[in-house]
Amino acid sequence: MRTNLLRAIKFPEKMNVIQTDIDNYRELNEIIRGIPKHLKSKKLFFWGDINEIYKALRDHAYKAEILEPMKINDQLIFECWDILRILFYRAIKNFLREKRFYFHKKLVYMVEFDDFEETLLIRKDNTQNYYIHEGFEYNLHLIDQSVFLSLNPRIVLTRDKKGDIISEEDGSRFYTYQWSKRYNSITGNMLKVWLEFLSDKNKITIPIPNKDNLIFESKFLNAGGIKSIKIEKKRQVGLDEYW
Repeated sequence: MRTNLLRAIKFPEKMNVIQTDIDNYRELNEIIRGIPKHLKSKKLFFWGDINEIYKALRDHAYKAEILEPMKINDQLIFECWDILRILFYRAIKNFLREKRFYFHKKLVYMVEFDDFEETLLIRKDNTQNYYIHEGFEYNLHLIDQSVFLSLNPRIVLTRDKKGDIISEEDGSRFYTYQWSKRYNSITGNMLKVWLEFLSDKNKITIPIPNKDNLIFESKFLNAGGIKSIKIEKKRQVGLDEYW
């Protein structure tokens, strides 16, 4: 039996660090855009051009001291999972944007493409005049010092085939009706569809600025491979804290 877990098989070699006195995340995002980053204890952890980030901070009158990059290995992943997890999420989010997904809370849904090969990704309910978008929720997990990405097929309903979302609270009967028609076989098929959609040359490659990429296997882990794996007890930070 297959799970919905994809194992990470390659990581960026290092994580850059700059000591700084900036403490306003909104201003940080205005100064530095488009790269995975996280600010903690007056240290900026990021992937990107270290000299460019250093200059941007100094040009805005903030202190900046380049520290020794942190080599990413099993020990660092375990000890700094709270930081790396955020950087991984942000890199994955950039990747999904490039794949033309829209974001809604903790999941993504398709807007740009009506179908993929022979599978409909967007369809219309003509009776109630709304659109059904295929999508998925995704999460990162640290399991026995290995990093996994999980995919959980979901749907989003909209009025305009784009961003006018019908919430599950307001449209509960619509969601209930749509989910009542989705058998396990459909969910299993959508897992295969999304895996193929995200994959390139038998892997899922998440681009990392100026660094080696983050790469996941393009096959789901067999359930027999996790029977003895213990999930780490570290706090699992919610995605919405960083979006």
